[in-house]
Amino acid sequence: MNTPFKLISLLVFLLSACASPPPLPAADPTAPGAAAPNLDFTVRYSLNRWRLRIEMAALVSEATPINMVQHNYFNLLGQGDVLDHNFRILGETYTPLSPALIPTGEIVPVGGTPFDFRSGRTLRDSDGTPRAYDINLGLGVKDPEKNPAAVVTAPDRSLTLRLWSAQPGLQLYTGAYLNSLDAGLGDIHYKQYGGFCLEDQMFPDALNHPNFPSIVVSPEKPYTHWCEIEIN
Repeated sequence: MNTPFKLISLLVFLLSACASPPPLPAADPTAPGAAAPNLDFTVRYSLNRWRLRIEMAALVSEATPINMVQHNYFNLLGQGDVLDHNFRILGETYTPLSPALIPTGEIVPVGGTPFDFRSGRTLRDSDGTPRAYDINLGLGVKDPEKNPAAVVTAPDRSLTLRLWSAQPGLQLYTGAYLNSLDAGLGDIHYKQYGGFCLEDQMFPDALNHPNFPSIVVSPEKPYTHWCEIEIN
């Protein structure tokens, strides 16, 4: 996909199925006739048994901020809410939000806060009250190719989701604002807390906070991003 300054979320994508994985972008975005600034990017999905691998790559014609994420929703029970799923996330820190839901620029340890998922917890407080999350966690994963950043288990232990990523952040969103008017698979309407998202990413609003990992890529330093998701 080639785009001169359009919102990626509003674009219509061309999909193609291949017996073997297609190459990630190799075109030269600085070639004559290319719009400037120019962005060529590819997202590649490949499935190996139970594990889905998502690879994102982008070439730019000049320094450009890029922070692409997958925003898949999951419910390991297939219905109802996800409040009693068990979440174990190797997030060592989190980035607090202002009242306008914009990161303040702080990076705070999760210890002693409701954002500590390192030992596993549900989406309820100790008294059973649901707790909504839409927060970026700073990951502390050693050897991310081998060790999952997040492990989520269904309440009945029928399914477990694992996510691997080398990105520094993971946005945990627990569907507090879900209210599906249109029916999904199986004619199901997904209501509040009906699904969760684990968005491996660079830190949100990093462009305005120099202490966050940089999201600026260049022709000499192209964008690459991978994650793997397995459910079994």
